[in-house]
Amino acid sequence: MELVDKDKVVEKINSVLDSFDPNEITSGRYALADLRDFINTLEVKDVNFEKELDEWMRYGPHTNYPWCTIPDAIKITAEHFYELGLKAQKGE
Repeated sequence: MELVDKDKVVEKINSVLDSFDPNEITSGRYALADLRDFINTLEVKDVNFEKELDEWMRYGPHTNYPWCTIPDAIKITAEHFYELGLKAQKGE
């Protein structure tokens, strides 16, 4: 999954819309305007990655516990940040 900057997408759509002749009626212009309006309805949630990483380093799995091997710690860490990304995508 790749994330894109919503503002940059809207900016690009606006620049394409500005390139149309304002006196010309085209379905492409209306389709782009509708797409831009839809994108503007999407909610964006910011995640403070540095804060999440600091907390994870402080409280996450540590290999000094006998039950946690390095591969276990890597797997648990990957799962944690994958789930964090899914939650951010859903706006939780």
